[in-house]
Amino acid sequence: MADNEKAKKDRDPIFMSCLIIFGVAVVMIAGAFVVDHYLSADDSRVSYGSEVKVDYTGSYYDYYDGTDAVVFDTSVKSIGTDDDYKKSNSFSKSSYSELSLTVGKGSMLKMFEDAIVGLKVGDSTRVFIPVGEGYVSPVSPETITSTGIEMDRTVTMSKSDFTKLYSDVTLTPGVMSSVFTSVYGWDAQATIDTATQTVFITYNPSVQTYEYQKNEDSDFGNVKYVVKSVDDTITYDLLVEGYTLVDPATGTIQMIKLDYGGSEVYYITNILGDKVTYKTTAERDNIGLYFDITVRSIA
Repeated sequence: MADNEKAKKDRDPIFMSCLIIFGVAVVMIAGAFVVDHYLSADDSRVSYGSEVKVDYTGSYYDYYDGTDAVVFDTSVKSIGTDDDYKKSNSFSKSSYSELSLTVGKGSMLKMFEDAIVGLKVGDSTRVFIPVGEGYVSPVSPETITSTGIEMDRTVTMSKSDFTKLYSDVTLTPGVMSSVFTSVYGWDAQATIDTATQTVFITYNPSVQTYEYQKNEDSDFGNVKYVVKSVDDTITYDLLVEGYTLVDPATGTIQMIKLDYGGSEVYYITNILGDKVTYKTTAERDNIGLYFDITVRSIA
């Protein structure tokens, strides 16, 4: 009997050790199963090299739902088609779909891609991209005094530029066209040199105030030309009304677009006293960008 008890005592530690090892193994296997089948998919996060789909809304001056925000692009139809969200001059969208990108490849702005690293499906983030990190143009904005501006009464432009502005005006070589209203708001006449496809426009303003015609339905304000004198040159003051002032300290306003039919489009960006600043680059260039981003899928 004593021998049996001794043998049992010798076996018990071995049995208990095996039981503990078995239990640990079961726990490890069960844990691995849970991680593989339940936690991994939910814990998948965006990393560099991930192929992702996101919804996004890009805006100027503030995030899209802010008071001064102007949306310049979005993948979200409910935002793009909602007139309560003010849209930029260049906003143009006929279809809406999620944005696909491989994070780190540089198809989007770096700060945009960096902002979604670490996010899971369904997560959202907001990122502000300052001027130097956004869409950068080497062309600097220009500032003019809004009074005493001079321009020639006769100007030239290409036929294609002229047609873009005045598609209903008939041009005949060597013959002045009928009187039409120019984008400046005053009367004008034109003729064409068919050999060079150059249009010659002669402006005929009176000493009075005219409204820029392309801003009739603008959400951003109205531009007027207060004509002071007319000779070989036209002298006028530039008057901007009804604009939204975003930053009183810098005179930043929600941009106003002016298109005179030449090779450059003008965007008024700041009004401070009698100083008006404008740029001739793309609307999205050299301006801070606000993005709202939601991760929809990760591959």
